[in-house]
Amino acid sequence: MVEFNLKKVLEQKNMSMYRLQKVTEISPSVIWKYNRGDIQRVDLSVLDKFCKALSCNVSDLMEFKDDNK
Repeated sequence: MVEFNLKKVLEQKNMSMYRLQKVTEISPSVIWKYNRGDIQRVDLSVLDKFCKALSCNVSDLMEFKDDNK
């Protein structure tokens, strides 16, 4: 299972979802879904904007966890 770590990265970077929305111009509902990990498909343009705004890599935002363990 792939988990999205936006909440953790936002905390590390001391940034609110509101500030991320202003910087990236991504709708609050989309940011909220990524923050909760409630997404089915990842939009590469959204990832690109998150990485630029948070000065991070995609690997900081996403993590694979093996369900079989």
